[in-house]
Amino acid sequence: MSIFEAFMIITIVVGGGFALYKLGVFRDLKPHLSLEHSITHRPVGDDYVHIAIQVSLSNASKVAVSIADSVCVVQQIAPLSNAEVETLYSEIFGENSEIDMQWPLLNQYQKTRTVNELIIEPQGRHVEYYETIVAKGITTILVTTRYNNAKFSEGSDTAQGWELSSAHDVD
Repeated sequence: MSIFEAFMIITIVVGGGFALYKLGVFRDLKPHLSLEHSITHRPVGDDYVHIAIQVSLSNASKVAVSIADSVCVVQQIAPLSNAEVETLYSEIFGENSEIDMQWPLLNQYQKTRTVNELIIEPQGRHVEYYETIVAKGITTILVTTRYNNAKFSEGSDTAQGWELSSAHDVD
């Protein structure tokens, strides 16, 4: 083999490696899930409102995403009395404060899945539905959904899970 042929082989290998790097072939091998809420409501009888929650999970990565378990929490934001608001405010901004606002809980749904029960392929989409009924006097709710990554392990740089919160006015 001549020096020219060796130089050509080295050039092709280095050029191929650079192209793989620039095209991002190895860049997006971590899971990424995008969540979206669609919340609707309808009156039920004289005193209640039916809330329908649709959660769309879209896999925006180049690897399959496996979901271990999930939770959907429905909380009341309004109406609250001034005393309730002041108590929440003092919990959040006082000593030993919590990170999240602890609005009054209306309903909570938990789903536990077996291994590989829910896998969303790259560019794939999965939709889940939740329903609840609230009193007609409730004017604003907060819906929070969290989906935990089945492949997460302590010390890894893989996402632990994905969460989305959406406020919805119930008029």
